[in-house]
Amino acid sequence: MLERNGSTAILTDLGDLAQVDVRKALLLLKGYPSIELSQCVLFYINHAMPESGIITIKDGVERYMEIQREKNLGEVSTDEKGSTYRTYIKPFKDHFGDKLHLIQLTPKKATAYLNKRSGNKRNWSPGHWNSHRNR
Repeated sequence: MLERNGSTAILTDLGDLAQVDVRKALLLLKGYPSIELSQCVLFYINHAMPESGIITIKDGVERYMEIQREKNLGEVSTDEKGSTYRTYIKPFKDHFGDKLHLIQLTPKKATAYLNKRSGNKRNWSPGHWNSHRNR
């Protein structure tokens, strides 16, 4: 059994993985007694989940480019034939493409991608490295 804010739930009604997820989530919320787990889920659904649901890196990049065009930004930010897109965005999209969901992209995976692309920083100056990292 699990108690939180006076309510009781029986975790054995859940599968093993769900029980682990609930316990981990509740541990993260331990210092915030006024926040319920269901509130976190609703917040995520309403604010963090893209309208299209779980999307790939490729889909995310395509949506990013749409947003850039909707903002009426200049060609530097919107032209897929331009050097900014071809240098920074397209290689990233091509590398991850449909193989990885956007939600699965971690700093570790992004850094590994940049390390591989830069020859483990040997071929890029610190300024060049930061330009790629910040795009």
